[in-house]
Amino acid sequence: MLGTFSRSELLGTSINSTSSSMWLEFITDTANTSKGFELIKCEDPGVPQFGYKVHDEGHFAGSSVSFSCDPGYTLRGTRVLVCLTGERRAWDQPLPTCVAECGGTIRGETSGRILSPGYPTPYDHNLNCIWTIEAEPGLHFMVFHTEEFHDVLRIWDGPVENGILLKEMSGSGLPGDIHSTFNSVILQFNTDFFTSKQGFAIQFSATSCNDPGIPQNGSRSGDSREAGDSITFQCNPGYTLQGEAQITCVQIQNRFFWQPDPPTCTAPCGGILTGPAGVILSPQYPEPYPPGKECDWKLTVSPDYVIALVFSVLEPGYDFLHIYDGPDSLSPLIGSFYGSQLPERIESSSNSLFLAFRSDASVSNTGFVIEYTGEGLSSYLGLSLCLFPHYSTSLEQLPGALPLLIPTLFHLLEQLGRL
Repeated sequence: MLGTFSRSELLGTSINSTSSSMWLEFITDTANTSKGFELIKCEDPGVPQFGYKVHDEGHFAGSSVSFSCDPGYTLRGTRVLVCLTGERRAWDQPLPTCVAECGGTIRGETSGRILSPGYPTPYDHNLNCIWTIEAEPGLHFMVFHTEEFHDVLRIWDGPVENGILLKEMSGSGLPGDIHSTFNSVILQFNTDFFTSKQGFAIQFSATSCNDPGIPQNGSRSGDSREAGDSITFQCNPGYTLQGEAQITCVQIQNRFFWQPDPPTCTAPCGGILTGPAGVILSPQYPEPYPPGKECDWKLTVSPDYVIALVFSVLEPGYDFLHIYDGPDSLSPLIGSFYGSQLPERIESSSNSLFLAFRSDASVSNTGFVIEYTGEGLSSYLGLSLCLFPHYSTSLEQLPGALPLLIPTLFHLLEQLGRL
């Protein structure tokens, strides 16, 4: 026990403990009360903007408070404040500040942020800021807004002197993720003497894979990029996945990469389609189809269903789409189409169609998009010569259509007899 005190015996007295803790016990009786007592403390020092308290021992004499800054900010001032002893309580140093610096070197950090000077307020004029990240990080842009063409951020893979310029950017478009291949990344930010914008906020990480992106004409499920995480890809209707549908983030030593490589989505040359509906695209659509292609598609839907086609145009005169009313090229030919000859709609007489596309060795066009659906026979009663749009409906040309029309009519009558 350090002592027992009452009345005004403690006024102006300092008592020091012999350890890191002290116990105070206050006992009152049932008689008179008095004004009481107060232990003198330092005032709350507050918290710096863009910072936080790491540790607070209380604000008594000899106690301390420590601070740190949010990612991307640098602490200016003293990290630890101590409450002074004596009659007047005060902190030994002013409250530190947290500032987004113009450049710096980052070593031994697996993740963090790079902020434009003064962020989130507009950056200053005439800056030449250089940040060096000594790691193999991936860079993810959270905010990017600079004066286009005048305030430019350049990112180098390796030292500026002999590294590779990965990206040079300005304006308001949010850039995609960037991944380094060296053990250092340099960011160089130059501004002119006039307009300033908000700047940028960039997250870097050396503990995750880079963003694999979304394949053109496809989509993906999942966004996690830590070691062991997987992402699954899908293609839009009519496109086929080239590669594996699922990729996994793999870590080998300090390197992070996807295994296998992210897939792509391409329009195939031919195929077998058995779903109730779908899309057929010319090879490599929407790019022009290659010359010299021979592509065959076989469409089959449920029995007692017919197939309806809706499609677009080909290169006039040279590249043909042959459509057969059946499972192969030995089936009756509905027509051979090219250019503007393609009708808006074609219907089969059975539950299968065969499509054969042939392109010559010269000029290619943008190709075609064909949507097919299986339709029940109840929607097939309005049969007309529109099934054969490469023939005119005039009486002079009608005999040319009869060899194709008669089997269709027999099939229709047979199906109607089942209803």
